[in-house]
Amino acid sequence: MEVGTMITLFVFLGVVCEQIVKIANNIRKKKIKNAILQIVSVLSGILLAFTFSLDIFILVGLVARYQWVATIITGILIGGLGSGIHDIFKWLEPIPTGTFDTKEIVPNEVKSGTE
Repeated sequence: MEVGTMITLFVFLGVVCEQIVKIANNIRKKKIKNAILQIVSVLSGILLAFTFSLDIFILVGLVARYQWVATIITGILIGGLGSGIHDIFKWLEPIPTGTFDTKEIVPNEVKSGTE
């Protein structure tokens, strides 16, 4: 197996593990709303992966022994990427007007330094 293929595979599996840990952590912290949204995202990804018979491992030249496991992992990746893309769009949203107070940064009067 090539080094690039192995790195890609590790990135894929890392994203899957991150999604699972994120859901578990939100449940542990009793952030049920976040956990439910993440579970819905992952389940949607799994549903899409099964519907279209998707297998991310084929892209890196691997054939899974159990096709359903590869499809589930692909679905978790799809759900996790959807959540990540949502976070990026949320980060890129402009700051609503009226929420930024310039008085916190610039004082009302600037002293000349000669007293």
